Amino acid sequence: MKKIIILIVLLSTLAMSGCGTVIDTIMTCMMPAPKDYSYKIGTGYQLVRSSVHSISVSSIENGNKTHIDAKVVEVAWDDRYVLAKQVGLKFQQPDNPNNTYKIPDENQVAYYILDTIDDVLYGGYSFEEFIREREALGVPDALVLKDVESYK
Repeated sequence: MKKIIILIVLLSTLAMSGCGTVIDTIMTCMMPAPKDYSYKIGTGYQLVRSSVHSISVSSIENGNKTHIDAKVVEVAWDDRYVLAKQVGLKFQQPDNPNNTYKIPDENQVAYYILDTIDDVLYGGYSFEEFIREREALGVPDALVLKDVESYK
């Protein structure tokens, strides 16, 4: 009985510590979250994961250069081009102005081609438009989009 009371007090204290409900506490406060990371892609660019839904492509040296906003879910690159698939984000609770948390919206998908040499971004394309532009630019067929997590 004493162990049950201690467990209830412990979980109640954790829940009131700012982590949300007991379930939230168990899922987010007590379990390790995936680490954020970045890795170099193309010439002078990097893929940066700063949170679960904030994964973007940006310049290594200058954040004001051409970039691809979150959420980038797939990439491929060589010395000249970076290809990216982006899933849009939407408000988790659009009717609640106090909740600004965004989640992926699988209905909003866009594809991009970043020329890292000329610093030109082509995109916001549908998959079909992406394929046409890729062919027009002469992007090598060897570049195949893969999940961003697969490169870690």
